[in-house]
Amino acid sequence: VHQLREQLASARAQVELLEALWRRYEGFPDTVKALMSRAVDGLIGPLVDLVQARAGYEEVVEAALGPLADALVVRDRQALIRCREALDTHQLESCRFLVLSDIPATPVPMQPVMQEAVAGAVKQYVNAEAAYQPLVDWLLNDSWMIDDMHRLLNNGSVPQSRLVSRRGDRWDRRSWRLTGSRRAAHSRLGRKQRWEQAREAFQGMEQEHGRLVADAQQAEQAWQSLLAQQES
Repeated sequence: VHQLREQLASARAQVELLEALWRRYEGFPDTVKALMSRAVDGLIGPLVDLVQARAGYEEVVEAALGPLADALVVRDRQALIRCREALDTHQLESCRFLVLSDIPATPVPMQPVMQEAVAGAVKQYVNAEAAYQPLVDWLLNDSWMIDDMHRLLNNGSVPQSRLVSRRGDRWDRRSWRLTGSRRAAHSRLGRKQRWEQAREAFQGMEQEHGRLVADAQQAEQAWQSLLAQQES
């Protein structure tokens, strides 16, 4: 029980840290933090809080999103105007926005890609609520994951599709983004899910701790009752 109590304290601290990082928008530009703190009507939140990558594919999805990983999602153009007014009023730096009402009513079908070693469409590794699935389709409808970026680098042809590798290398039809050996400790993508998972694990530990304490109390009561019987 004592060991589990120590584990509980450590898990509680981890949950509190992840929650604080999520609520303070740590790792985001100052403009994002400022706008999110002002509760602008129609401002939904960072794109990376609305989508979730399948486990093991976080770097693939974040690489495919590219600069859009910093974007804020707003409901419509009126919300965008209110955000622009906030930028001017509070003298904030520039920010990238995605407007839900800009999404085409009819999704553009994905074009087949004629590239060797393509493992599949990037969007198949993304989960999102139904309300934001059209946004995922719109942003990633031309992005594909490739097994071997090294082979592509050695190929003299210019790929016509957006391609990303499992380690996060990216070709966006204009430039290459290559991942170095140093990686960020945590991707911003999935930061809310990491907090929720840690909280769920902590709650499970709390329940286990409560069960062990109850069992210990019952055992102590039984022992005291046995002692009382022997003394009488």
